[in-house]
Amino acid sequence: MSWQVVTVLLLVVPVVLFPVALVWFLNTGGITGAIGDIRRKRVHSKVEVRDDSEK
Repeated sequence: MSWQVVTVLLLVVPVVLFPVALVWFLNTGGITGAIGDIRRKRVHSKVEVRDDSEK
């Protein structure tokens, strides 16, 4: 490969990979946030469950 091709690749690869990495980061952040919400809801629902059968 000539030095021009290498230079162009070095300049283009970060420009292409930055949006890909940003979308990946947003997706994984959303997934982990949703999993955390589900876990919190499960913990709170276990705490708030009452047995009203003794009335």
